[in-house]
Amino acid sequence: LFRSSLLHSVAAEYCNNGNFVEASYLLSKHAELTELNDDSLPQIEYGFREMMKIPEELSWKRRIYLLEKAINLCEEARAWERCLVLIDVLIRDIRSLEWHRDLLKKYLQKQIELLDRLSYSTRLPSSFFMVSYHGGGFHEEFRNSVVVFHRPRGETITEFISIQQKKHPDVVFLKQNQNPDELSLDCDKYIKIVKVKQDNTFSLNRKNLNFSNSNEIDFKFQEIGSKLQSTDDSTNVFEYKICSRRNASISNEFLDLWVTKYFIVTDVALPSHVDKTNVVGVTAILLNPIEVALEEVGDRLSILGRGIKEMEKISNQESKFASQQTTMELSGTIDAAVNGGISKYYSFISYDYKWENPAIDIDIVESGKDINTILMKFKVAFQQLIDVAGKAVEMHKIKVSGEMKSLHDHLEGLYVNNIVPKNKEFMHDGINNV
Repeated sequence: LFRSSLLHSVAAEYCNNGNFVEASYLLSKHAELTELNDDSLPQIEYGFREMMKIPEELSWKRRIYLLEKAINLCEEARAWERCLVLIDVLIRDIRSLEWHRDLLKKYLQKQIELLDRLSYSTRLPSSFFMVSYHGGGFHEEFRNSVVVFHRPRGETITEFISIQQKKHPDVVFLKQNQNPDELSLDCDKYIKIVKVKQDNTFSLNRKNLNFSNSNEIDFKFQEIGSKLQSTDDSTNVFEYKICSRRNASISNEFLDLWVTKYFIVTDVALPSHVDKTNVVGVTAILLNPIEVALEEVGDRLSILGRGIKEMEKISNQESKFASQQTTMELSGTIDAAVNGGISKYYSFISYDYKWENPAIDIDIVESGKDINTILMKFKVAFQQLIDVAGKAVEMHKIKVSGEMKSLHDHLEGLYVNNIVPKNKEFMHDGINNV
C-alpha cells in the first residue's frame, strides 16, 4: 500500500510539472500489476502537496480506472502512439469482462479517432536533451554527470536552456562544440546542453554494434549490448550530429560537409516512468560528405514516402489537403533555390567531386572503406529519390489546395523540365558503371 501511495504521489508531482507521459507510465505500470478479478482493494491515499484518495473498489475496476487515467494523460501530452498502445491493452481487458459493451464501444471509437488523427495531423516529435554537468561546484547529485531528459513534445532547446538557467543561475552554459577543459574562465560550474533524438534502429539491430571501424572515436561502451532496450515508442539509444568543414575554399559547401555522429546509450529507455536517466555509454563515427549526402537522401525518401501515404488517404482537396511539411519537403527536394535541392548532389553522381575535393576519396581509402560500394549505394538511393519525388509530384497535383496551386505548378515544371532530363544525362551509362 505504501508503494502504491508513493507511486501515485510521484505521478501527481509529474502532472504538476507537465510530465504527463511519465505519469502515464507510472499509472500503466500499476495497472499492469493489478489483477482483473473481483478482489476488493483498499483505499489509497497519496500526494506530496495535498492529500488525494483512490476509493476502495474491486480489482478489475481499479485496473480499468488506472488505464483510463493513463490514456487521458497521454492525450494531454499529445502522445498519440502511446495512447494507442494503452487503448489496445484496455480493449483486451474490457473484452475479457464481456458485459461492458458500452465501455468497449467507447474505446473502439477512440481508437479509430486516434488513428485518424495520426494519419492527418503533423506530429510534433518528442523532445530529448542531453545535459552534461562539469566542475566541482555542483552538488554531488549532478557533479560530472551526463543525463538525458525527456521533455514535452515540441519544446525547443532555447526553452529548455531557459529552464536550466533558472535552476542554475550561477552556471556558465557551453556551446555544443565547446570543451570545459579548453576554457580558462574563473568558474567551477559548466553545463553543456545538446538536443538529441531517438535512434530505435540502432538498438533494434544488434549487428550495427560493430565498432571495429577505424573511424571509431571516443569509444566508451562496456557490455552495452545487454543494456539495449527498445519498444514501439521508447528506446535507450539516442544520437546527435556535429557538422564541420575542413576546407573553406571549396565553394560547394556540400562537398566539404563532414559530420561527426554521436550515439548515446542511457541506463533506462525513454520515454518511461522517469523523466531523465544517466548516460552509460557514448561513441561516435565520422561521416564523409558522400555518406552525409546518403543519409540526407534517405531522410528525404522517408519524409516523401510518408507524405505520399498521407495524401493517398485524403478524400478530397476541399476538406483536407497535402500537409505543409510534405509541400516543404517536395520544394526542398526539387527547387535548387531552396537549400540547393537535389542539384547539390550532382557532383557525386558526375564524379566531379574527385577533383573538387580529393580529400573525400583519401578519407575513404584511409578508413578502409570501398569507394565503389559507397558510390553505388548513393547512386541507387539518389535514383530512388528521383522516382519517389515524381510520384509525390503526381499525388501533390491532385491533393494540393487551391492556394498552393501556383507553387505546385512551379515545382512540377522544375521536375519535368530540369530534374528528369538532368537525371537521364547523369544515369546514361547506368548506375552499375561506378
